Amino acid sequence: MTPGLVLLSVEQACAKVASRGIVIYPTETLWGVGGNACVPEVASRIRVAKGGALEGRPFPVLVDRVERLADVVRGSVPGLGLLVRRFWPGGLTLAVPTDHPGLCAACGQDGRVAFRLSADPVACALAAACGGFLISTSANFSGKAPPETLETLDPAFAALTDGVVPARADVRTDEAGTDAPATGAGSGAPAATAVAGDRARSTASTLLSYESGQWRLVRQGAVPLAALADLVPMTGGPK
Repeated sequence: MTPGLVLLSVEQACAKVASRGIVIYPTETLWGVGGNACVPEVASRIRVAKGGALEGRPFPVLVDRVERLADVVRGSVPGLGLLVRRFWPGGLTLAVPTDHPGLCAACGQDGRVAFRLSADPVACALAAACGGFLISTSANFSGKAPPETLETLDPAFAALTDGVVPARADVRTDEAGTDAPATGAGSGAPAATAVAGDRARSTASTLLSYESGQWRLVRQGAVPLAALADLVPMTGGPK
């Protein structure tokens, strides 16, 4: 473990983000840093910690359950339901238009927010503690490589946050063998607890953006392009 890190339990981290703090936490893709996406000073603090290069760009936002999208997506987005049902929870981020006033700090200049439902129960619990919307950008300075393990987390970056959840999330089952409820877990979100340990996380999520009536592939990642092309037509590659 990297010396000098402020280590938090999942419960402590949930309390931090619920009170406008920012924490570093595991997801099934990369290690993330985040806080309440509906609090402008939280978004500003994360932008400053990252180095300011995110100004004007949308933040990735984790939701705690699928139903959150119905409250925030503006207009009709063809194919959104198909993509969500097929790949959530999991490694697919979907940037869609929103005019929800609570998410203005996470929006980009184009009025879109990039949403994802994580398969990692720690991330879902944190999202629930924020009222359903958790900023989730990679835990590194802009221009630097994101950490694959806690050992590669930059302590200087970690010092700008309120702590780190040093855990691997494993699904917890009850005696009947079914998923036991986790704090804040919602529809589509995994129920879990956290078990001490570390895990390499080196693959970013795949990112699609809905623009001008069509889906555009912005970043290839955890979900292969072939699987997406079977569901929705899209253009490929960043602008």
